[in-house]
Amino acid sequence: MGRNFRQARSIKRKAGSIQPKIKIVAFCEGKNTEPDFINGFSKLHGNGLVFVECVRAAGVPMTLVDACSEKVKKLNKLAKKSDDPLDKNFQVWGVFDRDEHPNVAAAFDKARANDVRVAFSNPCFELWPYLHYKMQSADIHRKEMQKKLEPLMKSYDSNNSKVVCPFELDLAGDYEEAKARSIKLRQNHQQVGIEEIEQNPSTNVYELFDLIIENGKKKTSC
Repeated sequence: MGRNFRQARSIKRKAGSIQPKIKIVAFCEGKNTEPDFINGFSKLHGNGLVFVECVRAAGVPMTLVDACSEKVKKLNKLAKKSDDPLDKNFQVWGVFDRDEHPNVAAAFDKARANDVRVAFSNPCFELWPYLHYKMQSADIHRKEMQKKLEPLMKSYDSNNSKVVCPFELDLAGDYEEAKARSIKLRQNHQQVGIEEIEQNPSTNVYELFDLIIENGKKKTSC
């Protein structure tokens, strides 16, 4: 599969298409919500300069981080042998929620030890799109968070598809406002000494999306 991708990519480059600057591999806890959003966000903001590979339904946090760590090892080996700049510029991310998962702290520790970035939401990913519309300061359960998002997004149904459409957020929301709210939430928790995995509500997924935005910027000629 990897070899086929490399061949296809080479063909596209010969045809004169845009060459990605960075490879992002995101192992997602969810089957649809997170990977669909990440892929859609990259299409909107990556401008063909960001290659994104999402692994769906990658398991509970520790299982997911184990898979991320193995991927980092494989990509490091490939980088040593490859002449392709894209193979040398990559990041591996674990995207998961707090929910009621066990061993979340251990998953964070292993991620840090293995050069795996973490995009973490507490109680759930739906907090991120909600922050485009409103602030959520009080502790909240994931099911309640999902219900609160539902009337704000036409694409989102908490009982069925759970589609979070990045294009809808671009039209109706404000990325920088959502990011500022996210940072404020984390700062408030830190000020009272709450450890990272228990900060509810909290999310740092904007760090992944900032990476896509920054690498998706096209050079402008003077």
